[in-house]
Amino acid sequence: VNTLTDLDGVAIDGASITNSTIVPTSSFMFRNKVINGDMRIDQRNGGTSVTPTGDAYTLDRWSTWVYQSSKFSVQQNAGSVTPPVGFSNYLGITSTSAYSVPANEGFAITQKIEGYNVADLGWGAAGALTVTLSFWVRSSLTGTFGGAINNSAQSRSYPFNYQITLPNTWEYKTITIDGDTSGTWLTTNGTGFFVKFGLGVGSALSGTAGSWATANYASSTGATSVVGTSGATFYITGVQLEKGTVATPFEHRPYGTELSLCQRYYQKSYDIGTAPGTDVSASYIGLHTGNGVTDTSTNQNVPFTIHVNPTMRAQPTFYYYSLEGTLNRYNTFTAGAMTRSETGTTLGGFWRGVNSISGYTAPGGSQLYGFCFVLTAEL
Repeated sequence: VNTLTDLDGVAIDGASITNSTIVPTSSFMFRNKVINGDMRIDQRNGGTSVTPTGDAYTLDRWSTWVYQSSKFSVQQNAGSVTPPVGFSNYLGITSTSAYSVPANEGFAITQKIEGYNVADLGWGAAGALTVTLSFWVRSSLTGTFGGAINNSAQSRSYPFNYQITLPNTWEYKTITIDGDTSGTWLTTNGTGFFVKFGLGVGSALSGTAGSWATANYASSTGATSVVGTSGATFYITGVQLEKGTVATPFEHRPYGTELSLCQRYYQKSYDIGTAPGTDVSASYIGLHTGNGVTDTSTNQNVPFTIHVNPTMRAQPTFYYYSLEGTLNRYNTFTAGAMTRSETGTTLGGFWRGVNSISGYTAPGGSQLYGFCFVLTAEL
């Protein structure tokens, strides 16, 4: 029997609990610094395959790092294999060619973790805390694979490696990383650090695994190149980065919670499973607004404001689509066409000022028109 105490260690009036009811610290929410580590959310592509031609976001919070275009494809649940027990999704990489990676080139899948979310680690100073990275991985290749942790300037790197011993089999990996007591590590709304999983990294961008280096390394020396074998696959899920020297079970946060964390960086008006630019004219979004316009003036402003939740990481970039999926087009449902607009965005929403051309008469001083939008404030 243990005495129940408050957070300062003071006994609480003789109350007691048994060992079986003690909740370990590792079971608390938000211990995982990685967002969408179980690959459930894919707002941009809705589960379809994409072939990156440059650095680009794929599944939510996961971006590519590429030196040459079209060397691999990315898809949620690529290949339709059964995920590890407890998971329903994974991020799948498929090599599209047999590319020999030069010394100064590299390919990786990466997550940029916001500085606010890693400030508690105290990296860059004495007492920097140790973290443990854990994940499930499966590949058609076997051997030594690599990755790295980098600061935002990519002037500090911790290359790591791990073994895949059986082809086409899910394997669980854990890597413990000592906190870095040197370098500059952002603790604001910029990139706190990168977590990279190498897919083929040249020798000049690879370093010795297991120690910090003052260099821009994306993988460990001699790691297997996924893009080096045409048709090779690399699947990953259950990615967790947490304080401490021991990997705890993956933190399965509620879907709504995880989606909200993703929406700090990327939001859209489309349904979660509908990719932006899709034809949604059968079930359009309509907006009815007015400002007293009753004539055929060529420059009448029809303003509106939309507030978003959650507040975004930074002032977002705004994209709008017609209901048929055409970028930078509105749909109007009265005479005339909207062709000129002004835009303003804030962390909590955006406003539009839409102007008309000749031939448009707003009935009763109002206008009905439709559009879909995307807001992005990615790192």
